Amino acid sequence: MESRVWRRSLVAPLALAPLLAGGLSAQSTLTVGPGGYPEVLDALTAAQPGDVIVLQPGTYLPFDLSIGVRIVAPGGATITTPPGGGGMPSVYQIQPPAGQQATLVGLTFRNNPLYPPPEPAVSLHIAGNVVFADCLFHNWADWGGLATVCNGDVQFDRCEWNCVWDCMSVVGGRVTANHCRLRAYRNDTYGGWEPTCLVASGGDIRLNFCDLQGSGAGPQSYIGSPAVRLSGTARLAVADSQVLGGSSITWASIAITNGSVHPVLHARSTIQGGTGLLLMVPYYVFGPGPGFDGPSMAAALVGGLGSVGGPRVGAIYEGAAITPWNGIVAMVLSFDRHTAAPVPFAAQPIHFDPATSVVYAWGLPNGYSVFPNTGVFLWQTPVLAPSLFGEQFWLHTLAWDGATFQVGPTFGGLVR
Repeated sequence: MESRVWRRSLVAPLALAPLLAGGLSAQSTLTVGPGGYPEVLDALTAAQPGDVIVLQPGTYLPFDLSIGVRIVAPGGATITTPPGGGGMPSVYQIQPPAGQQATLVGLTFRNNPLYPPPEPAVSLHIAGNVVFADCLFHNWADWGGLATVCNGDVQFDRCEWNCVWDCMSVVGGRVTANHCRLRAYRNDTYGGWEPTCLVASGGDIRLNFCDLQGSGAGPQSYIGSPAVRLSGTARLAVADSQVLGGSSITWASIAITNGSVHPVLHARSTIQGGTGLLLMVPYYVFGPGPGFDGPSMAAALVGGLGSVGGPRVGAIYEGAAITPWNGIVAMVLSFDRHTAAPVPFAAQPIHFDPATSVVYAWGLPNGYSVFPNTGVFLWQTPVLAPSLFGEQFWLHTLAWDGATFQVGPTFGGLVR
């Protein structure tokens, strides 16, 4: 269905100029669950690019995704392996082709909890242009395996990881996490393993309003693990977040171990290691360990946060951008999330096409910020109509610093 009605409903109340014609290709809605397809893979086999696949509450088998569709579970749905799987971790590919975007909303990915025998992890290898929103990655499998491995242009909004092994690996591409929570827990069955929230050997990673904590010590590993390990060419920027190392039985841990060739950029964040000497004589506790092991640098990163529930039918979607106090802020509206591309007017790559996007709101930050030289710019949409279910829009943050536009978080996503 061409999205001009949707576009008018969002744009017209703000008297913006009409968007260029073009829009989305025809789309259908496919249902998985009672009365529909029995499994997600069955619906994917019948789907076309741009289609919406709606999952009813229930438990479904994991799937490979090789097409740009939108998968949404309004009431939640669990993706897990069948009991009795055993063996090595199960790897599933989430990889739409070039020029297409895949969106997954409201899904829980987890290993089957039935034990014995040991069940394999559900490990997602993600490439291409992919967005996850309100998803849970729960890997409590003895057979290990990373919950998510990223090598594409990937965005996680309001997602959570609870894992006994590393939560996320980034080997390349551009990965953004907005308002996410990552927890790594000690797996005492295999002593010496130090699971982390994020391990990266390449790619550009950006954390906005995220909460990360490394694993606490266990009987076989006395020092807590860092929340982040970087190596190779990985780049990390952290804004408005908390990054903590795990607590230790002996010496205090570090929050971020940076062995990459780039410094960690950080702004308005708490980054510190875990405490030490929790259980050994004498009974006292060391304070938190250092934030960084390796190069780091404070930076003027543009931040922000959208509505906790994301865009929802019958509600206003609103948020705030955190920017330099004396600059101009622009929220650019697009109906597609493009892969990141450099443009002359922005200091960092952007995720929208300037030829088919419009400035939704702009102005000066109000200056009400507890951080020096920063202000807050508030924005909101009209109430989102029921006809918008399954559609998506994106609001891209740009902040003029006197020389160029600094690029901040991208808000929005699929309306549910």
